Amino acid sequence: MTTPNLNPNPKPKPKPNNNNTSWSMHPTLHEAVSERLSDANLTLTFHATDESDTNSHEYDTNIMGRFTCHNRACSARGWTSKKVAITIRMYPGAAYNARVYHQRCRSCHRLARPVLDASYAERVAYRLKKWCGVRGLERPVFGTGLGAGGRSEAPHSSWLCEGCRAGRCGAGSGAGAGAAAVGEGVGERGRRYVGRVDEMGGMGGGVDGPGWGGEMEGPWWL
Repeated sequence: MTTPNLNPNPKPKPKPNNNNTSWSMHPTLHEAVSERLSDANLTLTFHATDESDTNSHEYDTNIMGRFTCHNRACSARGWTSKKVAITIRMYPGAAYNARVYHQRCRSCHRLARPVLDASYAERVAYRLKKWCGVRGLERPVFGTGLGAGGRSEAPHSSWLCEGCRAGRCGAGSGAGAGAAAVGEGVGERGRRYVGRVDEMGGMGGGVDGPGWGGEMEGPWWL
Protein backbone atom coordinates (compact mmCIF):
# COMPACT_ATOMS: atom_id res chain seq x y z
CA MET A 1 0.00 0.00 0.00
CA THR A 2 1.39 3.37 -1.02
CA THR A 3 1.60 6.00 1.69
CA PRO A 4 -0.08 9.21 0.53
CA ASN A 5 2.03 12.32 0.26
CA LEU A 6 0.62 14.60 2.92
CA ASN A 7 2.84 17.48 1.82
CA PRO A 8 2.82 17.61 -2.00
CA ASN A 9 4.34 21.09 -2.11
CA PRO A 10 7.10 21.15 0.50
CA LYS A 11 8.65 24.49 1.26
CA PRO A 12 12.16 24.92 -0.11
CA LYS A 13 14.94 24.73 2.42
CA PRO A 14 16.23 28.17 3.41
CA LYS A 15 19.49 29.18 1.84
CA PRO A 16 22.43 29.54 4.21
CA ASN A 17 22.91 33.05 5.53
CA ASN A 18 26.36 34.19 4.45
CA ASN A 19 26.17 37.02 6.96
CA ASN A 20 26.81 34.48 9.73
CA THR A 21 30.47 34.07 8.74
CA SER A 22 33.11 36.23 10.36
CA TRP A 23 34.89 37.17 7.13
CA SER A 24 34.55 37.07 3.36
CA MET A 25 36.57 37.48 0.18
CA HIS A 26 35.54 39.75 -2.68
CA PRO A 27 36.75 38.35 -6.02
CA THR A 28 34.30 40.57 -7.91
CA LEU A 29 36.53 43.51 -6.98
CA HIS A 30 39.57 41.95 -8.68
CA GLU A 31 38.99 44.04 -11.80
CA ALA A 32 39.19 47.25 -9.76
CA VAL A 33 42.46 46.05 -8.20
CA SER A 34 43.86 45.13 -11.63
CA GLU A 35 43.09 48.59 -12.97
CA ARG A 36 45.18 50.11 -10.19
CA LEU A 37 48.05 47.73 -10.90
CA SER A 38 48.17 48.51 -14.61
CA ASP A 39 50.15 51.74 -14.19
CA ALA A 40 52.99 49.64 -12.78
CA ASN A 41 52.65 47.00 -15.53
CA LEU A 42 51.68 44.38 -12.96
CA THR A 43 49.29 41.50 -13.64
CA LEU A 44 48.16 39.31 -10.77
CA THR A 45 45.40 36.74 -10.48
CA PHE A 46 42.95 36.32 -7.61
CA HIS A 47 43.74 33.31 -5.42
CA ALA A 48 40.31 31.91 -4.65
CA THR A 49 41.39 29.70 -1.73
CA ASP A 50 42.01 31.37 1.62
CA GLU A 51 45.30 29.82 2.74
CA SER A 52 47.65 31.06 5.42
CA ASP A 53 50.36 28.40 5.05
CA THR A 54 51.27 28.80 1.37
CA ASN A 55 51.41 32.59 1.00
CA SER A 56 54.69 34.43 0.54
CA HIS A 57 53.57 37.77 2.01
CA GLU A 58 50.87 38.87 4.45
CA TYR A 59 49.72 42.25 5.75
CA ASP A 60 46.93 43.47 8.03
CA THR A 61 45.37 46.90 7.51
CA ASN A 62 41.99 48.68 7.53
CA ILE A 63 39.65 49.96 4.82
CA MET A 64 36.22 51.61 4.71
CA GLY A 65 32.84 49.98 4.28
CA ARG A 66 29.13 50.23 4.81
CA PHE A 67 27.09 47.66 6.77
CA THR A 68 23.38 46.85 6.82
CA CYS A 69 21.71 44.95 9.65
CA HIS A 70 19.41 42.36 8.07
CA ASN A 71 17.68 41.47 11.31
CA ARG A 72 14.08 42.57 10.72
CA ALA A 73 13.48 42.67 14.46
CA CYS A 74 16.35 45.12 14.97
CA SER A 75 15.74 48.86 15.01
CA ALA A 76 19.19 49.64 13.60
CA ARG A 77 19.34 50.19 9.85
CA GLY A 78 23.07 50.10 9.43
CA TRP A 79 26.34 51.87 9.97
CA THR A 80 29.53 52.93 8.24
CA SER A 81 33.06 52.12 9.34
CA LYS A 82 36.48 53.50 8.50
CA LYS A 83 38.08 50.60 10.33
CA VAL A 84 37.10 47.45 8.47
CA ALA A 85 39.88 44.93 9.13
CA ILE A 86 41.46 43.22 6.14
CA THR A 87 44.29 40.71 5.66
CA ILE A 88 46.06 40.91 2.29
CA ARG A 89 48.07 37.90 1.13
CA MET A 90 50.32 37.26 -1.86
CA TYR A 91 51.07 33.76 -3.18
CA PRO A 92 53.73 32.27 -5.46
CA GLY A 93 52.82 32.53 -9.12
CA ALA A 94 51.71 36.19 -9.00
CA ALA A 95 48.47 35.57 -7.13
CA TYR A 96 46.82 37.33 -4.20
CA ASN A 97 43.67 37.51 -2.13
CA ALA A 98 42.23 39.55 0.71
CA ARG A 99 40.17 38.44 3.69
CA VAL A 100 37.71 41.13 4.83
CA TYR A 101 36.43 40.80 8.39
CA HIS A 102 32.81 41.43 9.25
CA GLN A 103 31.35 43.50 12.09
CA ARG A 104 28.42 43.04 14.47
CA CYS A 105 25.41 45.27 14.89
CA ARG A 106 25.64 47.19 18.15
CA SER A 107 21.91 46.78 18.78
CA CYS A 108 21.33 43.06 18.11
CA HIS A 109 24.91 41.72 17.71
CA ARG A 110 24.13 40.03 14.39
CA LEU A 111 27.06 39.74 11.99
CA ALA A 112 26.99 41.85 8.83
CA ARG A 113 29.10 41.70 5.67
CA PRO A 114 30.32 45.07 4.37
CA VAL A 115 29.76 46.74 1.02
CA LEU A 116 33.18 48.12 0.19
CA ASP A 117 34.17 51.39 -1.43
CA ALA A 118 37.24 52.22 -3.52
CA SER A 119 39.54 52.03 -0.49
CA TYR A 120 39.60 48.22 -0.86
CA ALA A 121 41.12 48.28 -4.34
CA GLU A 122 43.45 51.15 -3.47
CA ARG A 123 44.82 49.50 -0.34
CA VAL A 124 45.20 46.07 -1.93
CA ALA A 125 46.89 47.45 -5.05
CA TYR A 126 49.26 49.59 -2.98
CA ARG A 127 50.38 46.63 -0.88
CA LEU A 128 50.87 44.38 -3.93
CA LYS A 129 52.98 47.06 -5.60
CA LYS A 130 55.14 47.30 -2.48
CA TRP A 131 55.69 43.55 -2.46
CA CYS A 132 56.54 43.61 -6.18
CA GLY A 133 59.25 46.20 -5.59
CA VAL A 134 57.56 49.27 -7.07
CA ARG A 135 59.20 52.40 -5.67
CA GLY A 136 58.06 55.96 -5.15
CA LEU A 137 54.54 55.03 -4.10
CA GLU A 138 52.26 57.47 -2.33
CA ARG A 139 50.49 55.57 0.40
CA PRO A 140 46.68 55.70 0.39
CA VAL A 141 45.22 57.56 3.37
CA PHE A 142 41.51 57.86 4.10
CA GLY A 143 39.34 59.19 6.88
CA THR A 144 39.25 61.95 9.49
CA GLY A 145 40.26 62.30 13.09
CA LEU A 146 43.96 61.58 12.86
CA GLY A 147 45.79 61.49 16.14
CA ALA A 148 49.44 61.08 17.00
CA GLY A 149 51.18 58.60 14.72
CA GLY A 150 48.48 58.80 12.06
CA ARG A 151 45.96 56.73 14.01
CA SER A 152 42.29 57.59 14.23
CA GLU A 153 41.03 59.18 17.44
CA ALA A 154 37.49 57.87 16.89
CA PRO A 155 36.60 55.07 19.34
CA HIS A 156 36.71 51.53 17.97
CA SER A 157 34.36 48.95 19.49
CA SER A 158 36.66 45.93 19.40
CA TRP A 159 34.01 43.59 20.78
CA LEU A 160 31.91 44.19 17.64
CA CYS A 161 34.82 43.72 15.21
CA GLU A 162 35.64 40.22 13.95
CA GLY A 163 39.09 41.45 12.92
CA CYS A 164 39.82 42.37 16.54
CA ARG A 165 38.56 38.97 17.69
CA ALA A 166 41.01 37.34 15.28
CA GLY A 167 43.88 39.63 16.31
CA ARG A 168 43.99 41.13 12.82
CA CYS A 169 42.64 44.65 13.30
CA GLY A 170 45.09 47.53 13.56
CA ALA A 171 42.42 49.76 15.10
CA GLY A 172 42.04 47.51 18.14
CA SER A 173 44.41 46.15 20.73
CA GLY A 174 44.67 42.64 19.28
CA ALA A 175 47.80 40.79 18.24
CA GLY A 176 47.67 42.26 14.75
CA ALA A 177 47.50 45.90 15.81
CA GLY A 178 51.16 46.69 15.29
CA ALA A 179 51.40 45.65 11.65
CA ALA A 180 48.63 47.91 10.44
CA ALA A 181 49.80 50.88 12.48
CA VAL A 182 52.77 51.44 10.18
CA GLY A 183 53.24 51.77 6.45
CA GLU A 184 49.75 52.75 5.36
CA GLY A 185 48.33 54.85 8.19
CA VAL A 186 45.28 53.22 9.69
CA GLY A 187 43.79 56.62 10.52
CA GLU A 188 41.59 57.76 7.69
CA ARG A 189 40.63 61.10 6.16
CA GLY A 190 36.88 61.58 5.70
CA ARG A 191 35.45 61.96 2.22
CA ARG A 192 32.20 61.52 0.36
CA TYR A 193 31.18 58.33 -1.40
CA VAL A 194 31.42 59.85 -4.88
CA GLY A 195 31.02 56.58 -6.71
CA ARG A 196 31.93 53.40 -4.88
CA VAL A 197 33.34 50.13 -6.10
CA ASP A 198 30.41 47.84 -5.45
CA GLU A 199 30.11 44.06 -5.23
CA MET A 200 29.80 43.81 -9.01
CA GLY A 201 33.25 45.35 -9.43
CA GLY A 202 32.00 48.52 -11.11
CA MET A 203 31.61 52.13 -10.14
CA GLY A 204 28.23 53.16 -8.81
CA GLY A 205 26.81 56.59 -8.21
CA GLY A 206 26.17 58.11 -4.81
CA VAL A 207 24.91 55.82 -2.11
CA ASP A 208 22.49 58.21 -0.45
CA GLY A 209 19.24 56.45 0.31
CA PRO A 210 16.79 55.65 3.08
CA GLY A 211 18.65 55.75 6.36
CA TRP A 212 21.98 56.86 4.89
CA GLY A 213 23.64 60.25 4.67
CA GLY A 214 26.11 61.41 2.07
CA GLU A 215 29.04 61.57 4.49
CA MET A 216 30.99 58.64 5.86
CA GLU A 217 29.10 58.83 9.13
CA GLY A 218 26.64 56.50 10.78
CA PRO A 219 24.85 55.78 14.03
CA TRP A 220 28.21 54.77 15.55
CA TRP A 221 31.83 54.34 14.62
CA LEU A 222 33.56 50.98 14.49
